[in-house]
Amino acid sequence: MRNKKDNYRSSSLQKNLFRKYTISFVVFQIIYIIIMSFCMKFLSNKSANFVFMADDVYNSINDNGLKKYLSNSFIQGKSYIEILDLDYRVKLSIKSPHKVGYMYSKDRMLSIANNRIKNLHQYFLAKRQQILLVYEDDDVNPYTTIYALAIIAFLSLMILAYIIFFKVMAALVSKTIGKPLSLLLEGVNAFKNKNYSHRINFNSNNELNELKKAFNSMAAELGTEISERIKAQNINKQMILDITHDLKTPLTNIEGYSELLRENHLLEESVKEKYLDIIISNSKRTNNLIKDLFDYTYFDNKYIVKEKVDFCEMLRRLLVEYIPIIEDNKKQYEFNIPEQSIKVFMNRKMMERAICNIINNFIKYSGDSTKIQFDLSYDETSMELVVSDNGAGISKEKLQDIFLPFVRGDDSRNPKTGGTGLGLAITKKVIEDHGGSIRIEQRQEDGCRFVINLPVSK
Repeated sequence: MRNKKDNYRSSSLQKNLFRKYTISFVVFQIIYIIIMSFCMKFLSNKSANFVFMADDVYNSINDNGLKKYLSNSFIQGKSYIEILDLDYRVKLSIKSPHKVGYMYSKDRMLSIANNRIKNLHQYFLAKRQQILLVYEDDDVNPYTTIYALAIIAFLSLMILAYIIFFKVMAALVSKTIGKPLSLLLEGVNAFKNKNYSHRINFNSNNELNELKKAFNSMAAELGTEISERIKAQNINKQMILDITHDLKTPLTNIEGYSELLRENHLLEESVKEKYLDIIISNSKRTNNLIKDLFDYTYFDNKYIVKEKVDFCEMLRRLLVEYIPIIEDNKKQYEFNIPEQSIKVFMNRKMMERAICNIINNFIKYSGDSTKIQFDLSYDETSMELVVSDNGAGISKEKLQDIFLPFVRGDDSRNPKTGGTGLGLAITKKVIEDHGGSIRIEQRQEDGCRFVINLPVSK
């Protein structure tokens, strides 16, 4: 029991979601770090193209050529570049305030060469055939653009990573909670519409799975209960019809022959006696039916007084009383009952009535020259009584309903057998009220077997 609780706790919805969130967060953090490392490395490699310093500009142009430098570099702020010929005339200007053709004076060039003009630097190119002038803008931090781009890239990637993270987590939550909840709601609506055959089906390892099992179990139990209730209602309706039928026939006979006796005073004595016999026979039949109906209702009471009874001794006494009746009906018998005492907690009167119903059923329906056999066996916890015969048996159609009220083993509701159709229904009630079970087994050519199991009292 403890292991089951531990497993239940370890698979809780809260821990499951926390585990998924944690794993997803760690995975995305790793991906994020990898992407950021790649970006920073890329920016680091490109940073020289954004840093505008005179010496770097000269070295880059001198090493790679002016064209390649201009295609890969970015000049910030008020900085500019000029290419002069040896006459100090501007041949090329980039962001310069001087147009092509502008000529510097010798004094100004001397001042530039002697670094007397702030931020304006002079270099010689192409083996001193050209002069490079580079002006640096003090207002621009050479690394400002790099840092700005790095921050923009960082924030963009962070936003993108967390958007992806929450998208994935939304999908996980939807799969873990959303879909099961949707299916549970669908099941509740089906349940509300009295569709008790509907079952919820999804795979989960958290509390929602327990809820699914509980719902399906409840639906199955309620569906079974309602089916049983409908079946019981149909049985009760049929029973009322059967009672009406079985009471109507004898009462009609009683009424008819009573009126004949009253209206015909000149009837011969033999005819009067015949009519009286018919009236008495139908009166007994009606009385037996009413008695069985009372017993059927009475034995449904769960508060019957019970006591420890020696079942073997009770059965022997009962069978001894039936031996003359069995022999009078030209039938055979065999009793295999242990000598030991088998105690059963029961109501003696009810149990005797249950056994008598089976014997009477055998006498009425098994046919001539048949044999009834009682075999009793037991162990420490239970006993089994098998009552069998070698008669004609019971048809398969009636076999499954044989314990229902007003069902008889013969193929018609024949009043000549004297049965009311309640005997085996009463027997089943009695056995089940004592915590036991009864079933019928049969082969059409070999008769049938009633198997009764009851708990043994210690």
